Amino acid sequence: MRRPALAAPALVLLALGLLVGAVPAAADVVLLANGDVLVGELDAGPFPVVTPEGTVQVAAGDVREIVLGTLHGDVVRLRTGAAVTGWVDRGAYAVRLRSGPTVVVPRAAVAVVRVPGR
Repeated sequence: MRRPALAAPALVLLALGLLVGAVPAAADVVLLANGDVLVGELDAGPFPVVTPEGTVQVAAGDVREIVLGTLHGDVVRLRTGAAVTGWVDRGAYAVRLRSGPTVVVPRAAVAVVRVPGR
C-alpha cells in the first residue's frame, strides 16, 4: 500500500518544526526555499502587510511566524494566535548569524520566518 505524499509546504513546515526543536529558544530561524536554514537574529523592523483592506503595519514583537507564498498569500501569525494574510511588503530579510556576519536574503529565497518570544 502506498502512502500519500505530503505537499511541499507541509514538508517545509515539518522540516522547520524539527529544526526549531534543535535550535536554542532565543534564536530566530529563517527557512529558505532551497531548504537551507539560517539561525541568528532577524533585523526585525515592522512588517508591512498589504491586504485588500489596506496596509497593516505589524510590529516585530507581535510576530510569531511568517509563511511566505502560500496559496492565499503570505500569512503572518501573531503571538495572540491571530493571523494577518496578505503580502508582506519587504524585499529582503537581514539575519545576523550566530557566527557573526549578517546575511541579507531576498524575499524570493525565504519560505518561513520564526521569531521566538522576546
